[in-house]
Amino acid sequence: MFGSGIMLKQNNYTCLSFRFEAVCGAVLPPYLGSALRGALGGQLLLKHCKNRDRNCMTCEYAPTCTFVKFFNRLALSSKKRYALPNPYVVYHQQPARKQYPAGGELLFEVKLFGGSSIYADEVIEALERGCANGLGANRCPFSLADVKKTHGKIMPEMCFGDETTVKLRFDTPLRIKTFAKGIMWTLDFPLLITNILRRIDELNVAEIERSSRDEFSNIAGKIQTKYHNLRKLHMERYSNHTGGRKSMSGLVGDITFTGERLSTFINLLHAGECLHVGRGCSMGLGHYRIIEWQ
Repeated sequence: MFGSGIMLKQNNYTCLSFRFEAVCGAVLPPYLGSALRGALGGQLLLKHCKNRDRNCMTCEYAPTCTFVKFFNRLALSSKKRYALPNPYVVYHQQPARKQYPAGGELLFEVKLFGGSSIYADEVIEALERGCANGLGANRCPFSLADVKKTHGKIMPEMCFGDETTVKLRFDTPLRIKTFAKGIMWTLDFPLLITNILRRIDELNVAEIERSSRDEFSNIAGKIQTKYHNLRKLHMERYSNHTGGRKSMSGLVGDITFTGERLSTFINLLHAGECLHVGRGCSMGLGHYRIIEWQ
């Protein structure tokens, strides 16, 4: 259950589960979140951009532009210094698969958070067109076979039990960055909870009072890492924005935390499972699953 110090705000999400089929044989990167997000953005840009120089920062249409709301939220910031996070994640569910024969299935999902759920039909249309134009180096087209739309709560209201152990599995690279150390290549429970709370704040999921934050911090500091097999996964992606390669490297693997009052964090951990954690969330990075509670 939620304490008195947590007030839910934009706590809903819409999940679009896609099933595409390869029109011809294709070889694709193992993590397709970046390519799929690029297909989505390209189609939204073609449909909505009314500015010939493509400069969202000075465009008079930016406040109502769907492309800006999904891909250039810095243009919506009043100070033009801090970009709001993208209100969605693209999660590719077959990270190990590279070969797609003709008729082979490509499965992925897009979660739209809060008010962005109203754009669900437009996202479906854009991805159908974008994937039909081709994915991968050989630009193999994929045809939309099925899409299912479901709804849920980002932070579900779950009762605290007496669990003292939780096991998480990061199946896409976790990239947590700090000002002092850059990308972190180790993970502890306080760092994880701090970044989940940051995602909740940035996406306006809930308002959490200072007293509750202090309590979370105090309890999190007593939670220990029981076991982990986290490893570095080195990956790169091509950025259309910069015209060069960018790192997507991060931590993948399992980690188990243990400690008294661990169940205090059950709602936050489920929120992090939905929202993803760290950098690059909109392209599917920082996704974990709760494997086990004990």
